Amino acid sequence: MLNHLRPHSQSAHSLQDACYQQNGTHVHQKADDKEYILFVARMLKELSFEIYATKGTASYLNNNGIAAKAVNKVREGRPHIVDMLKDGKINLVINTSKGVKSVSDSKDIRRTAILQNIAYSTTASGSKALALAIQYVKNSKLEVKSLQQIQNV
Repeated sequence: MLNHLRPHSQSAHSLQDACYQQNGTHVHQKADDKEYILFVARMLKELSFEIYATKGTASYLNNNGIAAKAVNKVREGRPHIVDMLKDGKINLVINTSKGVKSVSDSKDIRRTAILQNIAYSTTASGSKALALAIQYVKNSKLEVKSLQQIQNV
């Protein structure tokens, strides 16, 4: 499992962007996570996200009734997922990887996502948590309160 910790404010900003900009989400998962990712992809689609995925994942999602557009892996040539991240077409990445080649591609994706302040999940459970958080934010009226208001000072 690959993890990268980012400062809280940067993570919150990335999640906020994912909630409100909704350009698209990139989904790529290892074979072990395929069934689990259907729930997440379906939820993101219901939240009006455009789904972009590697060819195998896009085929799997499309065959299961979730519209997804295929995008090249980095090693498959341009245009690829990193290009889409840099162009601002993707603002949420779900990428669970397994194997030397996938982990190598993931390094470029992770680095670009971090530099571009794009929300990123490397686990199936993390992607579910992100999708649920986005759903909550979109369906709730959030209020900003100062500490004094909360403590009735």
